[in-house]
Amino acid sequence: MKVDKEEIRLYFEDRNGDGRPKMLIERYINKTRVFSAFVSASMENGVYDKIQAKGDDEADPAFDAQDDVFYVHLANAAVKLFN
Repeated sequence: MKVDKEEIRLYFEDRNGDGRPKMLIERYINKTRVFSAFVSASMENGVYDKIQAKGDDEADPAFDAQDDVFYVHLANAAVKLFN
């Protein structure tokens, strides 16, 4: 049985020069990027709550509210780990 290698990579980056870093989340399967999304803090309070790029990361064909929740929680957990 073949086992796939899966990775999630997290980056903080100020992509538009506004001084507020966005989080880039990328998912890889066997070294191939299969998903990426940007998450930002819309209220400028350090709490990440807005998905700026959308794509599906479940087995279903649509990006939905549940996907938003997963990535917002991941971004906020990462902020706590990195600070």
